[in-house]
Amino acid sequence: MSLRTLVSVAWRALVRNRVRSLLTMLGVIIGVAAVVITVAIGAGARASIAAQINGIGSNLVIVIPGNVTLNGVRTGTGAASTLTPDDGLAIAKLPHVAAVSPSVVVRTQVVANGNNWFTSVAGVAPTFTYIREWDMASGTFFNDADVAGSAKVCVLGQTVVDNLFPGTSPLGKTVLVRNVPFTVVGVLSAKGQSAAGQDQDDAIVIPYTSAMQRLTGNTFVNGIAASADDVSSIVPVENEITPLL
Repeated sequence: MSLRTLVSVAWRALVRNRVRSLLTMLGVIIGVAAVVITVAIGAGARASIAAQINGIGSNLVIVIPGNVTLNGVRTGTGAASTLTPDDGLAIAKLPHVAAVSPSVVVRTQVVANGNNWFTSVAGVAPTFTYIREWDMASGTFFNDADVAGSAKVCVLGQTVVDNLFPGTSPLGKTVLVRNVPFTVVGVLSAKGQSAAGQDQDDAIVIPYTSAMQRLTGNTFVNGIAASADDVSSIVPVENEITPLL
């Protein structure tokens, strides 16, 4: 039979059995749509999870101090006062480490523009934006000179801006952190929630030396963030840091 005859016979069969043809078409359409939707949901979930993981930082390795025992009671991980900025400098010299930033975190009330807000104040190094892959929305990030001089400068997260400076630019304004005036030099771009549900934009970032000298008075840091030069280098970096410290 010729192709023309086959098409003609098929068409007559479809026309004579309209309901059966319609049901068959609906079955095919629904089946294809279900597969497409399922694949799209899976791809979207993978993209969302990957974005949250990447939002934490670039090939990130976090170093935190261990625990101490006081009167027979173990305080838990992070309680020891053992990490110092010098440890960060030593880690930065390891062959597979691309960048390092000490971290000093203080939870406190801040005041500015007639408003107040309870937030996290993080003392970090200028490498913070590289390690966390965090862009600036406006202004600039502080530099090595600000760290060396324990400058009273700060960079705000979007949540802090919304609560302290609603509808206005905070650049050049003053934020009081434990009664210490810090000048706003920049605003970080919105990053959203972390994989754990924490608002990453609810933070103020200052030089770690300023946090140590002007806020805590401590000579130690709460942690050290190190960025490996490649994802395949994360485990080697961990293995290099452990004996170093």
